[in-house]
Amino acid sequence: MRIRLFGVLTILVMALSPALAADEATDEATLDLTGEVPSLVRIGFGTVGEQGHEFDFGDLTDTGSQDIEVVYLGNVTYSIDVESTNAGELKHTDAGENGDFKTAIGYTFTWDEDEFELSEGAANVIDSQSRGIGSAMVEIEVDDISLEDIDSDTPEEEIAAQGTYEDDLTFTITAEE
Repeated sequence: MRIRLFGVLTILVMALSPALAADEATDEATLDLTGEVPSLVRIGFGTVGEQGHEFDFGDLTDTGSQDIEVVYLGNVTYSIDVESTNAGELKHTDAGENGDFKTAIGYTFTWDEDEFELSEGAANVIDSQSRGIGSAMVEIEVDDISLEDIDSDTPEEEIAAQGTYEDDLTFTITAEE
């Protein structure tokens, strides 16, 4: 009887084994991995990306143009604006004491061979550029100022006052998120 009981038990266990294996309990858990990279935009002058640069045109009656490379990058879509403190003119630093003499000298601002008007104060030179690294040549050409043909019949407002003239250009790169 023992043998027979053992055999029935063996058959019963063997018959239930596949059913037990199919009904094994399982569970899952998901771990989401996330993180963010912040927006990055940079702009500067020259190959090293310096943040400040000065053009000294020297004697404005004997001048031409100067240029510099502007380098920029963004890991996001971006735009670049250029703003002139003096609406696109070199202004006399002491304009209040010059009577009717000319106290502003115009110049042409060129970004990669395209002229931009700064008389309103600012110009958009790049609009919605896809992420990337780039550079542009900026050229400033000062209007001709001559003292050669000046005589007593020349109106004062056509004669540039002696002194220092300046303007500041601010280049701003903005992430468009």
